[in-house]
Amino acid sequence: MTATHSLVNPMLKKLDIEEKLSLLRDPKINILTKYQLAITLSDTKNERVYYALCELINDNAYLNKRGTFVHCLRNYPPEKSFDLAVDLILNGNFEVSHEAFEIIDHFENKIEGEKVKLNYNKLIGFYNSHKTVRVGV
Repeated sequence: MTATHSLVNPMLKKLDIEEKLSLLRDPKINILTKYQLAITLSDTKNERVYYALCELINDNAYLNKRGTFVHCLRNYPPEKSFDLAVDLILNGNFEVSHEAFEIIDHFENKIEGEKVKLNYNKLIGFYNSHKTVRVGV
């Protein structure tokens, strides 16, 4: 942990949720501070935080730095993140895919309908385009 990182922690605690959300969205704020903010804010289960996390996850600037943001989505009902989680399982790196799978793995209620069919088709399409034929095994 850097000296700067350890100094930021007490300062962040004094900010209200709006100030923290503003910092979370600010592209000039370093990634370690953003992670700390995301974790703290997601514990509030605030709706605005959820949408800010989704914005960060979908921002290409954080393509290889979004695992913590995906992890923070686990503080929200998994049904809310279903579509995003499926996309992240298919397209994310190992950490992102793992965290996205954890979201789906924590469904308490059965889900069905058009949303499920659409995501099932995405999974099948991904599987079919990535399977390899093994000859002589």
